[in-house]
Amino acid sequence: MTAGNDEGTPSTQGPFSGQAGHAEEHDLAVSHGLGESIAGATRAHRRLEQTVDGIDDEVARRPTTLPGWTVGHVLTHLARNADSHARMLDAASDGRAVEQYAGGYEQRSADIEVGAGRSAAELVDDVRASIQRLEGAWERMTPRAWHGHGFANGAEWPCRVMPFHRWREVELHHVDLGLGYSPDDWPLDYVRRELELAAAALPERADGSDAAALLAWLVGRSDETGDIRLAPWQTKPEHYHMLPSFLADLDTRLVTVFRSRLREEAKGEYDLVALEMASIARTMPGFLELKTFTADDGERVSVVTFANQEAQSAWRDHPDHRVAQQLGRSNFYDSYDIQICRVVSERSFRRQVLTEGVNAER
Repeated sequence: MTAGNDEGTPSTQGPFSGQAGHAEEHDLAVSHGLGESIAGATRAHRRLEQTVDGIDDEVARRPTTLPGWTVGHVLTHLARNADSHARMLDAASDGRAVEQYAGGYEQRSADIEVGAGRSAAELVDDVRASIQRLEGAWERMTPRAWHGHGFANGAEWPCRVMPFHRWREVELHHVDLGLGYSPDDWPLDYVRRELELAAAALPERADGSDAAALLAWLVGRSDETGDIRLAPWQTKPEHYHMLPSFLADLDTRLVTVFRSRLREEAKGEYDLVALEMASIARTMPGFLELKTFTADDGERVSVVTFANQEAQSAWRDHPDHRVAQQLGRSNFYDSYDIQICRVVSERSFRRQVLTEGVNAER
């Protein structure tokens, strides 16, 4: 049951007025998974800083496990990667979405080549400063900003995934440096998260008999993996940007879309019951927003948002609401359809206007 008008515009009067709960009004800022990603990446930063502290110019010129890259190349890449993340996150805080690198991957490659030849002291200072900038960007992020995104070669990159991707960059390239940090040093919380994603991509990396041999080993039907040939990791661009399951809980909001057609003779009684239901709904824990629109053909669409599944279920099962639902089926509606939706992406636009010499949003 929802309250609304019949003018083809959203309801702004009555018990739901002023109850449009923005994302900042409930705790979407740092979910458990996002918080762990930030903490993991921060710890990885400290380990990296410890490894590179005090390296000399000779070490900076050493080749790494990456073809054609020296230690200087890897450290420059890690610094520019940190700055690219800070760039995207700061833009999201301003309600914008920008490319990871202003000049694209051509700029990325050029910056790495230019920076790789610097002295060891300059390289280490750059890594430390860029880490500070990125960790500062994490601290400045608001709940709404975490729902934003940047772009990687034109593809959307959700902000909430970026801290884990930064964690990945540091763990993998720390090994690539060849300065004593090895896969055996990877923390188990990183390994478990990365292994989930690496395993999910296996079906696209193994073909034919290799896929069968891999499956046989995984399900305990073979003691050896043999000479299984896998396509290179991240064969497809989407492999890098796979959404980890542990980050799926950032936005817990549930949006109910209720489409209905009222019986004309029931409108008066319906309005009274709808007002009563609205007054109850606004007191429910986790209620965020309700708006109702009426189309030219008479169909009504109500959009109701609760903070999470528990709050939405509590409203659905409220005894008075259950009675109203039964009345809706027996007396009020010719038809209705209900869809329960999760928020998977969100972006906003606010036009800046000049009001009496002061910038304001409307």
